[in-house]
Amino acid sequence: MEKRKPTKSEIERRIKNSLVFVAKDKDYQGVYFADKGLRLEVTQDNTIISTTYHKHVFDNITSSGLSKPYIYTRRFIEIALDNDCKYTDENGDTFYSYQKLMAVLKEKKEAPNEYAVAFFCDLWFYNLFMPLYSIDDNAASSFIVYLDYVCNIAKNSIILEEHTDDMTNKQFVNKYVDKVKEFTQEIVETVIFPKKTDEELIQETVDALKEQEVEDNMKPTN
Repeated sequence: MEKRKPTKSEIERRIKNSLVFVAKDKDYQGVYFADKGLRLEVTQDNTIISTTYHKHVFDNITSSGLSKPYIYTRRFIEIALDNDCKYTDENGDTFYSYQKLMAVLKEKKEAPNEYAVAFFCDLWFYNLFMPLYSIDDNAASSFIVYLDYVCNIAKNSIILEEHTDDMTNKQFVNKYVDKVKEFTQEIVETVIFPKKTDEELIQETVDALKEQEVEDNMKPTN
């Protein structure tokens, strides 16, 4: 049976009752990197950074002015659209490639700032996505969530303290390591990664490949 299209009133009601709704407008820009499953979009009011299973929605305006997520994401999109970073698959379909973009920018001698911005964003994207699904009820995940918390507390304690002298990046790292050790010295030592047999490791690899195949098949094509 063909699915009935919603009426105008039904669409308006869904929009009114939606928890998150971002409409495309005249300022919309966006790009989807199929090889990374990453979609970057900006409108006049919002910045959306999404993968297959989640979305970050940022307001473009904050109490201090234009938000940095908006400024850098918009610039990353502009850089992607301005450079040759598309590839064509065996079916003749064309997609944007994150890996190709970074490679092209790295070799683009006439615009080194573009690679600097893209590389900085790449680090930020990784930091943004990495901890999202670490929450779980197993020993390893529980500890990693706790460790992420401790690491953030350690960094913030250094950032917010009074700085009466210059502090170099190496001094910051050394102090950060000391803080992490200080904040974790009382933890009770337990095994979080039990050793595994060769058969278990092989099976995990097979399962991971199957999950990746399912995820790749779920990715949108535009």
